[in-house]
Amino acid sequence: MPRYFKSALDMGSQLIQSLLDPAAATDAVTKRYADGVDIPSGFSYQNIPLLHIGQTARTTVNGGIALSALWLPKGFVVSKLAVMVVGAATNPTHQWLTFHDSSRVMLAVTADGTSAAIGANALYSKNVATIASGASATYTTTAAGRFYVGCCFTTSTTQPTVLATLGNSSQLNTLADLAWCGGASTTGQTTPPAFPFTAGAPTAISGIPWVAVG
Repeated sequence: MPRYFKSALDMGSQLIQSLLDPAAATDAVTKRYADGVDIPSGFSYQNIPLLHIGQTARTTVNGGIALSALWLPKGFVVSKLAVMVVGAATNPTHQWLTFHDSSRVMLAVTADGTSAAIGANALYSKNVATIASGASATYTTTAAGRFYVGCCFTTSTTQPTVLATLGNSSQLNTLADLAWCGGASTTGQTTPPAFPFTAGAPTAISGIPWVAVG
């Protein structure tokens, strides 16, 4: 069997394991792709192996939150969140990232980048600014499990595109066990939501954005 094909099969089986039982895949999958080989410097966990999965550019919804699920251990200190911008935005007005628990309750949010330039082909990273108790640069997880990173951009002209899974997440959303992987959430957003805030249940989306936490 060709080496690259065997590698792909191995990776595929491990990714399926991570979807069905994220906790059991802690070392086999999550840390395998968080060893610095294919994750940006300064980040520890990501939802999709950055260099090993078919990906595409997804246009963000103006004022809509896109959620992406990933597994994190207990006691992990979240200080920054990231997506990968592929296509630049024109005339941005609001831009921020959020961090949620498995019930989509917001645990942390970044500051609003307002009209700051959003360039193409670049890591879009923002630091945690606020948690439920007030201003804070970090949030520490209290249990291991599934979390969500949300991204939201509003512009007066052109929305940015972000790196995302290839294909439509409607296939995942038709399966009860996999519908949590991510999708389109709350719309009509401008400034970052105030606490308390719970994002809407994810629905089908044309590609779940790649996200990372550090």
